[in-house]
Amino acid sequence: MASAETAELRARTDEQLLSDLHEAHQALFNLRFQAATLALADVSQVRKARRRVARIHTLLRERDILEELDAELREAGVDTAPAPAAEAEAEEPEAVEEMADEASNDEAAADDEAADEAADDETTDDEETVDDGDEDDADDDAERED
Repeated sequence: MASAETAELRARTDEQLLSDLHEAHQALFNLRFQAATLALADVSQVRKARRRVARIHTLLRERDILEELDAELREAGVDTAPAPAAEAEAEEPEAVEEMADEASNDEAAADDEAADEAADDETTDDEETVDDGDEDDADDDAERED
């Protein structure tokens, strides 16, 4: 599931993302400097800043890949009409949830079938007895019936 920060970043233009990237790099530099001089109280801020930089880089690269793919498809003569961003993002979580539900239902059905087969195997094993000539077997069978 996409975080609120990722959703916010996706709504930005490339220029805004580049500006955010520059600011995030500056913030990371300052945090590293504070950590080195032992002036930083919360060192987890460095990790968060690194992840923000990586998230922005990822989104920029994702957009580059999509532009390259669109260009290749246009060269091949395939119509690449862009889907409205709001509708695509709104439909995406529902599709993911549906796929997850189907997968969990399939797994649950497989688990139920495996459990049924295991129960059938246990029942078959209990019903099958080997007659080794002991009189105690008759007593055991009588106890099972009780």
